[in-house]
Amino acid sequence: MTPKSREVMYKKMLLLRKAGKLDFAVAFSSAALIDTHGIVPAVQSALNRALRHFPEVEPRETMVLLDGGLRAPSMFSNQKTIIRGDQSEPVISLASIATKVTRDRLMVRIAKKYPPYGFEIHKGYGTIAHRAAIKNHGLSNFHRATFCKRLSP
Repeated sequence: MTPKSREVMYKKMLLLRKAGKLDFAVAFSSAALIDTHGIVPAVQSALNRALRHFPEVEPRETMVLLDGGLRAPSMFSNQKTIIRGDQSEPVISLASIATKVTRDRLMVRIAKKYPPYGFEIHKGYGTIAHRAAIKNHGLSNFHRATFCKRLSP
């Protein structure tokens, strides 16, 4: 999907949320957590925090569909991990859209704090321009140092 089409879909998701027909939560992990504990525990931490946004949900009565190699906490006994689930399961696709739009918006906000890096353009992905900015300016507090070892001065 293009960034514009994701934004359109995300706005529809917000309308459905307001109407009480859909709910979702997005959680991220900090660069420091990723650098200290690794990407898999950091993703797991974000998943666990996102699930806590739904205290009214009864874990044993809820089906949790997950993309890739994720696992929900064991109290969610009805769960299924689907490789490339964002391509085959509409609810996982919506979760992916919500996460990507939220992250892109975060990158635009972070760009104001770290203007030399161009986060508003590349959204934190390892483009040539982003790698060049890291070489020229070093790592910011927002960068995951373990992912940028060869790039920092």
